[in-house]
Amino acid sequence: MGPTAIEGVPGVRGWLLRTLVNRQNPAGGVYGTVIVGALLAAESEHALSIWRDTGAILVAVSMFWLAHAYANGMGERIAQRQPFTLKSFGHSLLREWAVLSGAIIPLIATLVAYGLGASLVDALLWGMYVAAATLIAYEVVAGLEVGARGLVLLRQAVAGAVLGAMILLLHSVLA
Repeated sequence: MGPTAIEGVPGVRGWLLRTLVNRQNPAGGVYGTVIVGALLAAESEHALSIWRDTGAILVAVSMFWLAHAYANGMGERIAQRQPFTLKSFGHSLLREWAVLSGAIIPLIATLVAYGLGASLVDALLWGMYVAAATLIAYEVVAGLEVGARGLVLLRQAVAGAVLGAMILLLHSVLA
């Protein structure tokens, strides 16, 4: 792929935009964000400690990353009629790294909120809201990346908002 609009953006803003739109594997970023949002929604109803809850979320996201890389690698191995190797698994893990990067923003928001004095439940909820907002941001940034404007860009934002709303719905169902 050739250079794009977000590649030339400097500093923290550029890093954030490039993190939001992983051009090699945007699906992985979405999966990571959705998983963390759902786990934050669930943990907020059974919060015990910031480190226990964050640790559980990290284990769950890592487990999904490993399983996702393994399953995609298995499909490739079957299609190519190749046996499992650690090298091929390592390549799959690198390709699916976006799952973990998608989890970072909501988790950082959770820890920052807690560090700034939010209660444990409020910090977990803040992370959940940030996950939902990040899904909207993915669509807006992706839309801008392909030149979408006006109603087309709004339609993309709404698509992300629907997925974000599902995370909030999960929280409501569990409350």
